[in-house]
Amino acid sequence: MKKCLSFLLFLFLLNIVFAQTSAPRFSRLAISETGCHIYSPDESMLFELTLSEDSSEVWTAETEIDSLLYSVICVKFNDMILELTEDKTFMIESYLDFLKTQFEIIDSAGYGEGHSMTDDPSVIGVIDFWVDDENYQYSVKSWCNGEILAVMLVHSYQNPENVSANVFLNGFRFPGH
Repeated sequence: MKKCLSFLLFLFLLNIVFAQTSAPRFSRLAISETGCHIYSPDESMLFELTLSEDSSEVWTAETEIDSLLYSVICVKFNDMILELTEDKTFMIESYLDFLKTQFEIIDSAGYGEGHSMTDDPSVIGVIDFWVDDENYQYSVKSWCNGEILAVMLVHSYQNPENVSANVFLNGFRFPGH
């Protein structure tokens, strides 16, 4: 009886240890000089700067943890683009349409509009769920304040919907927040 209880206690403790180590720890991470931050599951994520065709700054980073890829695209629009449109939802959906062609997306749930940030209600958010031509599944959340557009993606071959994915997707912060 004593051996059985000891074995059960050992299994219980082992279960607690693995349950606590399965979720990544998130840290606030600056997106280079943009003033923006994300809550990242990997403190060592490095952002790479490129310029778009219209000379907007595009900051990107990606990391993989537990078979989930966490990706960030942060676009700081140049003045010319800012003068063309003030419609944040249009800016987001146009950019997401562009990304769908780049990622060879073959199926989409459709844009879920009307999301906002509690600390800045002027920010517009849009969600979507994608599947690419290799059956890779994406959870996507995009944010725009009119000057900066962010796309947060969590993707894998399994359904990427979980608590860690949601923390990441909702973890973008604009300058000053």
